[in-house]
Amino acid sequence: MTEEAKAAKERYKSTVQLPQTDFPMKAGLSEREPALQKQWAETDLYGRIRAARKGARAWVLHDGPPYANGDAHTGTGMNKILKDMVVKLRTMQGFDSPYVPGWDCHGLPIEHNVLKELGGKKPEEMTSVKLRELCLDYANGYVDKQRGQFKSTGTLGRWEKPYLTTNPVYEANVLRVFRDLYHKGYITRAKRPVHWSWAAQSALAEAELEYEDRTDPSIYVLMPATGPVAGVENVSLLIWTTTPWTMPANRAIAVAKDAEYALLEYTQAGKTARMVVAEELREDIATRAKLESVKVLKHLKGAELAGVKYSQPLWGFECPVVFADYVTLGDGTGLVHTAPGHGKEDFETGKREGIPAVCPVSPTGQYYSGDRLREELELPKDFKDEHGWFSFIEGKLIWKVNDGIVAKLREHGLLLHSEPFPHSYPHCWRTHTPVIFRVTEQWFVNIDHVEEGETRTLRQRILDEIKQVQWFPAWGEKRISAMVENRPDWCISRQRFWGIPIPAFYDVESGETCIDTETVDHVISLVTQHGSNVWYDDANWPVEKLLPDAVRPDKFKGRKLAKMDDIFDVWFESGASHRAVMLADDELKDKFPANLYLEGDDQHRGWFQVSLILSVATQGKSPFKQCLTSAFVVDEKGEKGSKSKGNIWAIDQGVRDLGADLIRLYFASVNTSEPIPVTYDLIRGAGDNYRKLRNTWRTLVANLFDFKPEQHALAYSELRPLDQWVLSRAAALVEEVTACWERYEFHHATRALVQFCTVELSAQYIDVSKDALYCEAKEGPARRRIQTVYWHVATLLVKLMAPVTVHTAEEMWQYLPKLKSEPDSVHLASWPKLDDTLRARPELDKRYKLLFRLKAESDRVLDRLRKEKVIGKGYDANVTLGCSAALMSELAQHGTPEQLQAELPELLNVSKLLLDAQSDHGALQEFEPATDVQGLWVKVLASAEQACVRCFRRTGDVGSVKEHAFLCARCAGVVEGA
Repeated sequence: MTEEAKAAKERYKSTVQLPQTDFPMKAGLSEREPALQKQWAETDLYGRIRAARKGARAWVLHDGPPYANGDAHTGTGMNKILKDMVVKLRTMQGFDSPYVPGWDCHGLPIEHNVLKELGGKKPEEMTSVKLRELCLDYANGYVDKQRGQFKSTGTLGRWEKPYLTTNPVYEANVLRVFRDLYHKGYITRAKRPVHWSWAAQSALAEAELEYEDRTDPSIYVLMPATGPVAGVENVSLLIWTTTPWTMPANRAIAVAKDAEYALLEYTQAGKTARMVVAEELREDIATRAKLESVKVLKHLKGAELAGVKYSQPLWGFECPVVFADYVTLGDGTGLVHTAPGHGKEDFETGKREGIPAVCPVSPTGQYYSGDRLREELELPKDFKDEHGWFSFIEGKLIWKVNDGIVAKLREHGLLLHSEPFPHSYPHCWRTHTPVIFRVTEQWFVNIDHVEEGETRTLRQRILDEIKQVQWFPAWGEKRISAMVENRPDWCISRQRFWGIPIPAFYDVESGETCIDTETVDHVISLVTQHGSNVWYDDANWPVEKLLPDAVRPDKFKGRKLAKMDDIFDVWFESGASHRAVMLADDELKDKFPANLYLEGDDQHRGWFQVSLILSVATQGKSPFKQCLTSAFVVDEKGEKGSKSKGNIWAIDQGVRDLGADLIRLYFASVNTSEPIPVTYDLIRGAGDNYRKLRNTWRTLVANLFDFKPEQHALAYSELRPLDQWVLSRAAALVEEVTACWERYEFHHATRALVQFCTVELSAQYIDVSKDALYCEAKEGPARRRIQTVYWHVATLLVKLMAPVTVHTAEEMWQYLPKLKSEPDSVHLASWPKLDDTLRARPELDKRYKLLFRLKAESDRVLDRLRKEKVIGKGYDANVTLGCSAALMSELAQHGTPEQLQAELPELLNVSKLLLDAQSDHGALQEFEPATDVQGLWVKVLASAEQACVRCFRRTGDVGSVKEHAFLCARCAGVVEGA
């Protein structure tokens, strides 16, 4: 370029409309996000959203309460973020969508931590009320902490008035659910075997169990028959168990009536003996126990063992052989050790056969001592402990005596074989200790009860309601249905201090339970006024005042009553939230059932299920119309994230280190129905997509610096086909993103958004539009057409991003040229809808899909020639597209060769273009075959024409306007008219 040309270029520089914006390229999330949140709080953004949607059609996501214990970790933070995304979407769609957050504030972990601070147990001088006050303070402290952590993610909601399970009104509504269940006959107090946490000293429900691998002794025990078996003397019955500690409670052996058994004679360690085992398991047992000289004396059916009795190996009294359907031949011996006090099936067998359900194990997991142990085992007072078993077990922790029982059985010649047995075993989800089955008296919800006026059991009604719910992912329906089909009655009582008391009394003399709907209603009225502490405040609320004669059933009037000390399972409390929140809160009570419950997939056996049980039983319907589950957060090793493992971080720490919007975008970019790996590096990886979205939008708005929508926006009819095409693609984007959001496939929506920004916008329309935006007349129609499209698309993008990148979208909104009718916050704006401007044009989509494929082939060759320094800009090149007859025929559907040759230089960003259908391009060396378009060859030559110093195009007319020797005719005209 000559010095004269350089001077001309500098002189015309000010006439080019280059992008201008103060919207920063760098996000600076850690500084901007807290400032925006402060602004939202000061301007009461959530309150203004609620006012703006007042009277609209309701759409409610009911918040499942997180536990008020410890930091809100990444998984809990993800849960809140997903909920906020959904609520923001529904709000922008025009729904009245309040978000009332809540916390589960009762339960063992809080009580355990408070007791730990007190030295491990409640001091004798401390009242129950004082302990509960400490628990409340502890819970409230974490409610405040977690509230701040959740707010740091940009989640909006009614944070200053959440629902808390410790609120007296909430507690009273939990009791109303119980009252209704009792009135309808669903509640039973009974002695049954339950999962018992000896570490927590409380019963557990199925939802409170976690299964972990452990290894226990697997023992084969010889139970000597007290008489002949099938006419053979001196025979033992061989049982198998992996819980040696339950042997003291053995009261029967169960066999399968129709199975085939073998009466064997064998030698082991030089001694010959006889025993009965299942024929199918005979060889396996002989191999394991290294038996010799094994011979079958007789084969017999299980039914032939009727009437056989054996000597209980520890206590010596006779016990029977019984029949049971659950006896299988998959492992063991085919003869099942039966301890009715330590197993559900054993208990049912004992109940049927009149066998006592003895339970010698205390709530702390130790065998009782002294007289109490004798009473629990139902041993006579004059029982003589000839073999020392009684003194061996009393007072000992069952897990510590397990190996000792094995050794003692071996010592007495009763152990045929023992080996380690690894298996999956239920553990308490709070204390992470193995649980035991233990017969105790508890309160149950009867799942198979049929209430008056109904023909179906509660179980069947729940299954029918499950079918009416939309499940996301769809497999959730099958999963929860299977769980409901197989679940036992729900044990709803716990033996702790920190919870809502079950409002039942008992007669001190007779032990009879005193409860009816009137007594429960009376307690409800007191709890509503004073909270559940009224039950524990013996000084101010003795039993006589809690339940005066006037409200007692006649048979208990004047009797000495005592309060029962059971509390509700915390799942009962949270499951009752449909009543305590959805049907009670002023904002929500006319919006039941909720549109959506959203929690982790473990809640199929937890909150989803218990909510269904209580709502169907008391309201006759599911508490939710849709149910969305997410998978667990896992670490880089694929292990589930948990606070106890220390492989997870507090969500607010992540926000400070990474930025809330980056975390939110990461969760919106992954398939949340599968385990979600979360590390700082993975979240930083989402920064690529964040930058693509932010920088694409910045490019759009930077070219709108002088654009005022009311004044400059052109009508759709004034736009060129290319402009209309990008609006057609934008319309398709809105439809796709909206559909993905409504299926809760957030990652597909995010992918579509990023794809649109990087391909249809950046690589195609923005790339093609630059020349007209920069070089056409400032007020001319060519430039205003493109600005009109940029404005529509920029507005659309910021709204589509708003539910996810909540702070970035709000920042964008402040820089966006807006109509006066638009609100001051993007979170008050409406979701994009298709209209006369934003509409699909399939014929344009087809046309430009082909033309942009041609551009991609041309760009590939141009890029290579740039690297080889053959050309600089695309405008330095002339391109010939060699087309086969088939390709020319396809192109003819979109214009004549002359029309396309006039249009394509702008689309390909080159100075000249020729369509050549005459040559045999494959035989010509200067043509390169296309890689993606069949029948296309590309030829690129450097242009010999002079470049315009303003637009750099080489159109052959530079200098055609005398006064502007270094400009093309187009640029000269623009400069003259400026």
